[in-house]
Amino acid sequence: MQDLRSGPFRLAANVPSSCPLIDWRLMMKPNRKLTIYPKSAFLSIQMPNEGITLVASPLVIGRKPKAVDVPFGAQIQKLGVVKDRRRQGDRRQAENLPKVHLQLIDTQPFRLSRTHFMIQRMLDGGYLVHDLGSTLGTQVNDNFIGINFRNDFATLISGENIICAGGGDTPFKFRVAIVKNE
Repeated sequence: MQDLRSGPFRLAANVPSSCPLIDWRLMMKPNRKLTIYPKSAFLSIQMPNEGITLVASPLVIGRKPKAVDVPFGAQIQKLGVVKDRRRQGDRRQAENLPKVHLQLIDTQPFRLSRTHFMIQRMLDGGYLVHDLGSTLGTQVNDNFIGINFRNDFATLISGENIICAGGGDTPFKFRVAIVKNE
């Protein structure tokens, strides 16, 4: 454990050397494991069916900014380049957008924003879904969150959760499992 009385992590000059210090890294050790799975056929093409386990927090999910070739069965659809059409006064500026860890492909009309939502681990070991100002919002276990709704965030429960990004008829449906670590 690093001594927090000196160096860049100095607490206060008047902390006696006999004072026990808390190692916050131990308090933040997750007691529950989160795995996100594709729930729709559209997502199962883009994500592994065995899911993605969250190892670092936060996990930001959004749309790929540039188009690529996407296999849909035997056909290949060529997508065009997505132009940045931010509205005047948008609360998010391009330089403030978080890095997207899971980039998914979407076609017009777009259902998924470039930075749509994030899953973040809380200090108590629970998980929070936060809509990042998406146009169509996010649905978490039948609760709608986003800029057009009452809240921007929702807490995930232990067990099975459903997250739908981009409205009711969206192909971006995820199953999120939270289980206790052994």
